[in-house]
Parts: sequence; structure tokens; C-alpha cells
Amino acid sequence: MQAERLLFVPSADDAPPPDRATTVVVLDAAWTGAAGERPDIIGLRDLVGPGLRLHRPLAEALALVDQWAEQAGMSELVFAGGTTWWPRYRTSAWRWLHDRLVWRWALAELPGTATVLVVPAAEPALADVAGVLAGVVGAELRTSVEPAPTPPPRPRVMARVRRRLGRALSSDRDRAFGGVPAERGRAAVARLELLADARAGRPLLVLSTPGAHQTVTVAGRTARLDPFLAQVASKLQDGPLDPVLLELGTNLADDASWAAFNGPGRERTLPGSVLDGFTDLADAAKAGADAGRVAEDLKRVHVPLDLDGLDLGPALVARSAELAVRSLAHRLADADRIERFLRVLDPAGILCINEYSRPEWLAAAARAGVPVAAVQHGIIHAAHPGYMFPARAGLLLPARTYVFGDYERRLLTGTSVFEPGEVVVSGAPRLDLTSPAGITASERAAVRAELGVSPDDRLVVFSSTSSAEIRRLVVAPVLDAIFDRRLPRVHLAVKLHPVIDDGAFYRRLLDGLGRKVGRPIPSTIVNDIDLYRLLGAADAHLGIHSTVLTDAVAAGTLNLVASVFAESDLLDYVAAGVATAVADGADLVAALAAPPDPAYPAARAAFLADHFAPGAAGDRIAADLSRWLVR
Repeated sequence: MQAERLLFVPSADDAPPPDRATTVVVLDAAWTGAAGERPDIIGLRDLVGPGLRLHRPLAEALALVDQWAEQAGMSELVFAGGTTWWPRYRTSAWRWLHDRLVWRWALAELPGTATVLVVPAAEPALADVAGVLAGVVGAELRTSVEPAPTPPPRPRVMARVRRRLGRALSSDRDRAFGGVPAERGRAAVARLELLADARAGRPLLVLSTPGAHQTVTVAGRTARLDPFLAQVASKLQDGPLDPVLLELGTNLADDASWAAFNGPGRERTLPGSVLDGFTDLADAAKAGADAGRVAEDLKRVHVPLDLDGLDLGPALVARSAELAVRSLAHRLADADRIERFLRVLDPAGILCINEYSRPEWLAAAARAGVPVAAVQHGIIHAAHPGYMFPARAGLLLPARTYVFGDYERRLLTGTSVFEPGEVVVSGAPRLDLTSPAGITASERAAVRAELGVSPDDRLVVFSSTSSAEIRRLVVAPVLDAIFDRRLPRVHLAVKLHPVIDDGAFYRRLLDGLGRKVGRPIPSTIVNDIDLYRLLGAADAHLGIHSTVLTDAVAAGTLNLVASVFAESDLLDYVAAGVATAVADGADLVAALAAPPDPAYPAARAAFLADHFAPGAAGDRIAADLSRWLVR
């Protein structure tokens, strides 16, 4: 690059007129430029692709973070409230470093040296890497726009503010929880007191997040539920561990949540906002002081973090200190109020998923003497920061982790730090909600009709991710590489992650790719649909970094791993004989046209036997919980 200025712009509309002194990079990964229209403009997909073909950012980021953290002593530095919070912030640091690794490799693709780099303020990962790079090469880094205004506080934060202004916890807790109307607050208090009545026995507390529930169809009936925990809870209903369901993220100030609270069969359900009733005004001051101490200790860390010649150590220190100030105080205060709640409800145990993102629950449960059990969700792979730990010292782990298969047990007890007695092979509760025979021909036709698939088209399902940055930095260039030509009679269905309800990114991306190849890509973007019903109707599934690659094996759907980049096959699906690698459109067409592999049934059976214990997982987990927790 001979240009003097490297200008990064949010969208193509922000690109200035052509200027021989300026090279423009469009950061909108969904944007597709017209061939030869603006040679001075580089699309993001073209910029990040080469580095991802050579590197494995998930694994490399985890290795770098662990090496840096050990040298810095992060486990001891991020210690407060009787526990270390580094495992939670390790996950955040891993994601943080992943994005900066991709940007480091992307910037290395730009030829020449610019004297000025202009980066939007809303691109912190790019700004971190570009800033260090500019210092190394003697260039100037400029911010192109003013930072976006700070968004209004979330309702939960506003509830804290109101409490701090004087809405102290009364002795009888007869007040609105979470700022809800008094009538609704009293109803929540009354239900909690009834559920906490010792004469009713000690229940199992089940933590569920309705915002992440999935649509499931069983025997023709469709419901939206927690596919990992609902089956277990139903098996324990009316028994000694009769579950109490705490729906995290719900607040009775919301009319829909209030209506659900009063619905039939919801007598043992509590809203997440019930925890607000256990806040003590002293919590905020103490938590703030502890978090401030951690932040000051972190600022004294001077350990380099080398990214191919660029030291991102200071940036990671600043990020860690910022998180301590911004979120550690909240987590410490949350742990205090959760502990008070647990002492009132006095459950026999807690059952949850995604426990590594809930250290406040693990800390509070340990202090209250309540054992925690966790069910695996998604896949466990060697670069998963929530399951793979380099050391056990100071680590809070569930007393039981229920995993889908023996493969996961070996990984946790052999490669990570789990003790054999802490890991139980249970099978996958989600499979309890599927039919062993799959869907019928009429159901298959109905699903395809719902999606608008022509009878002669091959339906390919692509499974998305909840991470916006992964969609931008990894998924978009993958789809660019595979939909690089006209694909005859192929209809793409993009299955959004359950927490995403807006597929606008994919619509813009696919429209652009269609223009690029001169033919619209028949496609449907879908979220609210049973995953196994969708897989049963598909001719193939295409995935990268997705748990649905394993689901596709269970469903018996032709499985395609997008092998565009080096780090795509996290569980060695291709080597196991249960997936075909596809790097471009030609590979996709060939895979769809290939006759069935006679070795596939045996390979599939072996893979399923290793990754999914047979039988009803809900029954198995419920029985183990009863043997363990009922006294």
C-alpha cells in the first residue's frame, strides 16, 4: 500500500471520494462491493480471510491469555469476597484477545506502511491493535468519530440506583421487589415464603433464562422451554426435590412476566427480580471498595502480551481494570444478595447451565453451603475457557457436572482439572425431546413449505452464533467463500442463535453475495423453529464453531464443516467420518451430489456412542440428583 492514509469506515456510505493518498477499509462485513468499482476500497471479509486460513484464534487466544495470566498472577489479583473472579474474566479476556488476534493478522495483510491510521471510536479491538502498530511503525492514529453516547442504564441497574436512594430492605420484606408495583411485590414475597416453608421439604433450585429458551416440538405440540433443564425438572416434580424455578432476567414490573407468573402450572416459579428484595444498602459500598482495590492492583501489572511483535499487555491490563470497576462490584453485591436468598429458600441444591458465566452463584452457594450441579450445554472442546482450566487452585467448580458423553468426561478429567467424581456422564437432555425415528415425510414437506423451499431445491441449514464479532470476523468470510458462485437448486436456511431475533445482517450479506455471483441466493432466515425438525427437513447442515454440527450427527443429516479456515473442525468431525469438509461452492455442490457413504452408519454410531450416552438423560440426571441430595 503506497497510500499515506489508511481509513477505516463503518459502511461503504462513509467512504470519501477516491483519493490516491487514501486506502479505505469498509468495516461492514455484510457489504459486498461491485467488481472493479473502487480499487481503493477493501472489504472486511477480504482483509481477515488470509490470517484465518493460517491461524487458530480460539486456541491461540486461550494459550496466550493463560500464559499472560500466570505471569501476572491474575488469579490472586482478582480475588475478592472470598473467591477469585479470574475464571469469569478469563473468558472475557479470551474473547477480547480473539478479536485482536484477528485484527493483528488482518493489518499484516495490508502492504506498505501508512503514516496515518484513522479508526472509528466504536471499534475498540481494531483501535487497540492499530494504536500499538502505529507506535511501532511511527504512524499516527486518529479517531474518526466521537464516541457514541452512553446508553441509558439497564432496568436492573436503575433498580439499584433507586434502592441506593433510600428504598432499603425492610425487616419483613413487604415491598416491591425490583421496583415493581407493591401488589406484585407482595405476591412474589408470599410465594417465596410458601416455597421456603420447611414443612414442604428442601427443593432443588433450578436456574433458567427464558430469553435463551428454544422452540421444541414434541408429539405435534410446540413449546418454548429450556432444552437442557426442563426435562430434569419435570422428572423431579412432586418428589422430595420438587423444583423451584428461578427465571433469571425476568421482572414482575413487566406485564408479560406478571401474566406468566400467574399462569397455570407456575406455582413453583419465581421471577429473577425476587433477588432484589435481598439487597442490603451496605453491599454496594463494600463491593465498590473491594472492586476498587482490585482495579488499583491490576494497574500495577506490567506483563507483556506479544501479538506477533505488538505488545497488547497494557491494553489487556486496562481492560481488566475497567471490568473490575464496571462489573466486579455488581457481581460481589449480587453474590451477597444471592447468599441471603439461598439462606431463606434453603434449597437442597442448585441446578443450572452456563455455570462458568455465573461465578456469583457459585460463590454465594459455597458460602451458604448449597451444592451446585451443572448440565453441559453446547459442545466442549479443547479451547473452551469455561471448561478447560490450567490449574485448580482457587477455582470454584460445581460439585456435579453432567456431560453428554464419555468424550466430554475424558476431556474434563484428563485435560482439564475436574476430579473424576465431579463429572457424571448423563446423555443430552435435549435428545429426550426428539423422536428416534425423526420426522415423517409429511412433516418434512410441511417444514420446507413453511420456509418457502421449492420442491426441487436442496435445503442447506447454516447454524449461526450469538457473537456479533464472530459473525462479522469469521462467519461472513466463510459464507463469502462458499457462496462464491451460482449454486444450482440450493436454498439456504440460516438458523439464528436462540438469543438473536434479528437476521438483518444475514439478509444484507446474502443479498450482496447474490449480486456478486449474478443470481439471488434463495434463502430463509429463521429462529423460532424446532432445531431437530429443521434438521430433519434439510438435505444438509453447514456449520462452523457450532454445536449444531453435533446435533446434525444425532439427527442423521448430511453434515458439512466449513473448512475455509484453519480452525473450523473443533471436534474432528471429518476425521470421525461424520462430516464432509467444504471450502467453496464447488465442494458444496459435490457434497450434495455425492452418493451416501457406506461407511457413514458405522462412523455415526461410533461418534454418537462416544458423545451421547444412550437413554433418557432427564431420567438419569434426576435419579442421580435424588440419590445425592435427598437426605
